[in-house]
Amino acid sequence: MLGPIGSVLSAIEPILAIAKTLLEIAKVFIEGVEDPFGGLLDAIIEELETLINDLFATGFYIVTVNPFKLEGIRRFDDFGTPLLTPGDIIDEMVESFDDQGDEARPQFTDAEMTAIGIIATAPDLAGLLGLIQELIAIFKIPEWELVLEWHQEKADDTQVKSEVPDWESLRLNSFEPFGTLQKDLIALLEAAKGTRIVPDNNIADLIDMLIKKIERLQDILDRIQEILDNAAGAASGLWVFDYPPTAGGNEAIKAALRDPYLEQCVPNGYSIGTLIVGGGPSLEPVNALRQLLL
Repeated sequence: MLGPIGSVLSAIEPILAIAKTLLEIAKVFIEGVEDPFGGLLDAIIEELETLINDLFATGFYIVTVNPFKLEGIRRFDDFGTPLLTPGDIIDEMVESFDDQGDEARPQFTDAEMTAIGIIATAPDLAGLLGLIQELIAIFKIPEWELVLEWHQEKADDTQVKSEVPDWESLRLNSFEPFGTLQKDLIALLEAAKGTRIVPDNNIADLIDMLIKKIERLQDILDRIQEILDNAAGAASGLWVFDYPPTAGGNEAIKAALRDPYLEQCVPNGYSIGTLIVGGGPSLEPVNALRQLLL
């Protein structure tokens, strides 16, 4: 389903909520219980490590339809800028799943998959660049950042050449500020682990310290939310493809990408789009990522 971009940071906030709640419970029950904090703290650390690793460190499939890199474009504006409509973007995304020369593409048959896609489209180049600037404040996708500076290296003639766009493998921590957020979450875990070797009479103070760290991380999330809200409010040309976990493999995603309204009723010639796909081990991380934009 394609729709205008919205924003609820529902993927990361539960991590902080779990940690803060368990810490506050631990503080209430400290007195009169032998090693009350130890078991709860171990549970917090284990839960956080799992959530953080799953969310930030698992690679996923990503493809960007970049008009400045795409071969075979036949339409240009008066300044030589290549033109693509949203329908062209969707066509390229669909065809990329069947590019036999692209070994990095997702190759799933009937497997459960999930996806999140973003298409930025505007009636003029200035409008497109404005949309890109809003989005790269959160997702520093290299091809969006360097949209005016692309050059393509020639592939080895002895190999089957892939057709642009090509798929890549990225992680959520490739994008700022999520990389910084991951580092802060790991620092929180390290601080929590350190409490396991301190005297019991310091535990209450240490819990307060950890709660303050969690609140600082929430401030970072609030800033991310603000950026997304600004993009949503100012950018009617940003569209999101939302594909929750669904069986059917590549063919099901290709069918779901087709959107009659966007393909037939939005003629803007200045467009760029990115599609992120998860299947197998990357299913859950991409599913968490798609929730950021719902």
